[in-house]
Amino acid sequence: MIYKTNITFAFRGHAWGFYDINNINLFQLRSPRPFKVPWRGRKAIFLKIKRDKNFMIKLPCSKCNTYHTFRIDHHELLSSKTKVLECPVTGFKLCFFGERDKVLCIAKNHSEEFCLASREKDNGFFVNPQVMYGAAKKVYSILYDSGIECECGSNLIDLHLYTDRIELICSHCRGVNIIYAENKNDLKVIESVTKISLKEKGFRCLDALYSKGS
Repeated sequence: MIYKTNITFAFRGHAWGFYDINNINLFQLRSPRPFKVPWRGRKAIFLKIKRDKNFMIKLPCSKCNTYHTFRIDHHELLSSKTKVLECPVTGFKLCFFGERDKVLCIAKNHSEEFCLASREKDNGFFVNPQVMYGAAKKVYSILYDSGIECECGSNLIDLHLYTDRIELICSHCRGVNIIYAENKNDLKVIESVTKISLKEKGFRCLDALYSKGS
């Protein structure tokens, strides 16, 4: 029997509808030390329970401005079903995890719905909300269509959103591709691509200035 070792987690941002994507290997969670995942300047913290094969996960909640702790059965991590973790006070969806394709599909659909509902809104976080909405929607779509991969051969790509950019990080070699989303020219560049490649153990950048110089 073949067991899967990679679990894809989608961690939700503060008040906006986008999710950070993180691919976590089960072997990373076997250490007795807490395993931490960067998330909006804070961290999602995994801790293995020694007495059984279960885990505790602490997630920062922007609604309550605190951490919530969840117990995850190891069977849930290996299940083909997508699991959702919600704020116990407000019901705000903090994250969901499961098989990569299913998680990416949910993140993609949710980002499209959010962009549609937020065309005229400024949440005060992004440098240029409308550009970021368009850029994120495009990048989620490319990631879902398996159009983002690293030269090392891995297609397990983490996705993190910041105020002015989207960072793509290879889960295997940690190669990085930064996609800036500050102005309409940046958005034009992003919308013109159908595939994105990360440099093995290296760095690449995709924006209007890079495009002109390439």
